[in-house]
Amino acid sequence: METAFRQHALTERTLLPQAELTYQSALASYQTGNVDFATLLDAQRQIRQLRLSLLSYELEQRVRVVELERLVGAEL
Repeated sequence: METAFRQHALTERTLLPQAELTYQSALASYQTGNVDFATLLDAQRQIRQLRLSLLSYELEQRVRVVELERLVGAEL
């Protein structure tokens, strides 16, 4: 569970903001003709993948909480 928390925090606080900056840069470069459309799409795909990863980490955290609740016989 702790690993899922750390991965979630890293993705949310570091990786996703970096990916969003990369996308903004790619968009500006695409608008000026400096990069192709595939580069722009790849930057957007990276953001979507990171958001999907965030959901996966949240699911993992919730599953672990349920497992802990079962072990101790109470709701946390």
